[in-house]
Amino acid sequence: MKRISDYEDHELRRAFSSLSRLKSSERAVGELSRRLEKEPGIKFRKVPFNRIRREVLVAVFTTLLIAVPLTFFFTNKYTKLEPPPKSYIVRFVYENEEAKSVVLLGDFNNWQKDEIVMQRVEGSDVWVAEVRLTEGLYKYGFLVDEINIVSDPFSRFNVKDGFGNESSFIVLTSTEEEGGPS
Repeated sequence: MKRISDYEDHELRRAFSSLSRLKSSERAVGELSRRLEKEPGIKFRKVPFNRIRREVLVAVFTTLLIAVPLTFFFTNKYTKLEPPPKSYIVRFVYENEEAKSVVLLGDFNNWQKDEIVMQRVEGSDVWVAEVRLTEGLYKYGFLVDEINIVSDPFSRFNVKDGFGNESSFIVLTSTEEEGGPS
């Protein structure tokens, strides 16, 4: 059986010289296969060009059909299920005997002045508001009589806010032993 590499250069040039005149790749493949079949000892299996294209499309489609769902399955969004963050009801207390109104401001309400109005405890100078917060760190302060933002006098943690005021902050985390915020 004679292989293509066994042909002399001039024989290959002669066999392929007329192929450049063919316009379609399908016709070129067909012409080449007819010429090679005439050579003694060469067995050539014909596969229609459309069949090859169809087989490639089926292979690509099958690969995508399998790969895309697996990609979604193995991303953190679908495989790493975490419980929702714990939330707590936090009671904020402010004491001021001269205040006529107190508003709670903080990161948890984007420092909106009309969102969390504190309620005065009847017969006292204590103002109270309860807010549901998830675990995290929150800066906050009290807007007294719609003029001054003051920090929480009972807070252990205060920080300058860059606007000439001092803000308090609270850190909510759960401890395994206590089961509540710390």
